[in-house]
Amino acid sequence: MGDSMGLVGKRLLLLSGEPGVEPQPAAWQREWHRGTVRAVSTAGPAAPGVEVSGGEGPAAAGPGVQVFVEFEGVSWGRRSWVQVYGDEVRALLVENSIVWASRKEPSLPGGGAVTSPVWPALAFRALVDRVGLGSVVAVEFFVDRAVSFLPDNSSLQRFEVEEDLSHSLLQEQAALHGAVSSWLSDLKLQEILRRGSYTIQGQNVKVYQPEFEQPWALGLVSQHDPVSHIMEITISQREETQVIDPTVIHVMLAEEHLDEWGPLKKGRRRKESDGGKGEGVGGGRRRRNTSEGEG
Repeated sequence: MGDSMGLVGKRLLLLSGEPGVEPQPAAWQREWHRGTVRAVSTAGPAAPGVEVSGGEGPAAAGPGVQVFVEFEGVSWGRRSWVQVYGDEVRALLVENSIVWASRKEPSLPGGGAVTSPVWPALAFRALVDRVGLGSVVAVEFFVDRAVSFLPDNSSLQRFEVEEDLSHSLLQEQAALHGAVSSWLSDLKLQEILRRGSYTIQGQNVKVYQPEFEQPWALGLVSQHDPVSHIMEITISQREETQVIDPTVIHVMLAEEHLDEWGPLKKGRRRKESDGGKGEGVGGGRRRRNTSEGEG
């Protein structure tokens, strides 16, 4: 598959519903499903009549693209393939950049609160918009992952990585600093796996495998072509070698090795309790039934 999307590992907001039937509440007042893209497939036909946004960030998805999404706050049956241009998809937003956004009294782990007029957040851009979002911008704040819809992007401020990682707010709030640093580390890794000239041969990694109930598998990168980016990974649990394309399957460095690798030595990956994108790697692994991927 060609590297044309850059969606793997991205945060996603999904609004679904029946075609041609739009409920009365405004789109930003309805229930959005949130999750992370773990795999991408480009099989399938295009759906007509879809508004596709341009601009920077992940490229507009190809006409038949499907994404495997690990949704939040739901059972295993909600980890499923979503056809980006399917009729039931009313809007689909994907993370685009890190910004400073206004918010009131952000809550912290343990029930604490901080008085700050702005807070680091992920800004999203629309891949599909059938509900007329227009200039409305969705942001997801770091740490508590609260989502807010803003009338436009005029109030957003660019997050300058080199300078703002030393911002007093991040220095005072360890959970916030860790969450932002972890997101930046994963962003760098995904860019290297997609387009960079580095090789991670010999590194221990986690590979996402949608067909298993406990989807993260530990493995060792035995081969990594820095030109094609294709990897051969020996999976520890089953002692088998798999050929992996990291542009379509989510691959992450094993947590214990993050601080050892120079290009990502900005900060450790956050754990799931900190709002991270990964989850624990289990020893026992059971394949999913086809019916479990629906819904």
